[in-house]
Amino acid sequence: MKKAKDDDGKHLLPLLWAEIPLPDFAEAAPQLRTQLPEDRWIFRWDPRRRVGILLVLPATSDRKEIEFQVVN
Repeated sequence: MKKAKDDDGKHLLPLLWAEIPLPDFAEAAPQLRTQLPEDRWIFRWDPRRRVGILLVLPATSDRKEIEFQVVN
């Protein structure tokens, strides 16, 4: 068992996760637009369930709402 003083410098990062129902979309995956850099979020589309899975890595300075727009 590791003790606190044996910290190897690795830390878990906070992630935001959302499952977003988008019933108006079928096979074609919806596209998202946001102000966040592309390397801070990922979106995957499940056409069978018609939901999108969004995973966001917020910056430590992000203290406001994070907005995404769905575009066709």
